Amino acid sequence: VHGKKSFVDKFSGEYGDKFLGARVGLLLQMTYPGKKLLFMGTEYAQFREWDFDNSLEWFMLDYPNHKYFRDYVSSLNAFYLERRELWERDFTPEGFSWLLADEAEKNLVAFRRHSLDGRSIIVILNFSGVTQGGSFEVGNKESFTPIFDTGNLSESDRSVSLSKDGERTLLNFCVPRLSGLVLECKVNRHRPSAKRAAAGKQ
Repeated sequence: VHGKKSFVDKFSGEYGDKFLGARVGLLLQMTYPGKKLLFMGTEYAQFREWDFDNSLEWFMLDYPNHKYFRDYVSSLNAFYLERRELWERDFTPEGFSWLLADEAEKNLVAFRRHSLDGRSIIVILNFSGVTQGGSFEVGNKESFTPIFDTGNLSESDRSVSLSKDGERTLLNFCVPRLSGLVLECKVNRHRPSAKRAAAGKQ
């Protein structure tokens, strides 16, 4: 542990970029399968390594970046508890599926988490220093709503679009540098028209 830097200080870039990178890193940790563990001080991005001989540097919360990070972690913890997709099937293959796993040159990943009742969410993470766009296949009858992000996305950044590629439906996205976005997935089950329903009863 010692001599390896604190969580926030492990991320590259200038001072502000380290906070952005750490927010994406924690979003990955909280949405990826497995149980969660933070060293004390990570919840408000303490730069000094954890030291069992001394108290945490609570005075860092007087600085806006650290206070905002603490609030972000609090929101992320609450989000994790609220979304059954993130923990109901933590130890079974059916609880997780890759959407983008081979975009190493872009530092971009996307995956889907599944609950026992068939609901799912999509997580898109951009660890690079530039805006990244992409697409992946989704269900033909699905719709998507943004429900969580790393806090540095505008409304337009949070929006996604759908397009067709032959029989396939693609979800298209464009997310800023050092950011992450979570989408709720819903399957649109259209009711049959009254005419079709009546025909089915005959």
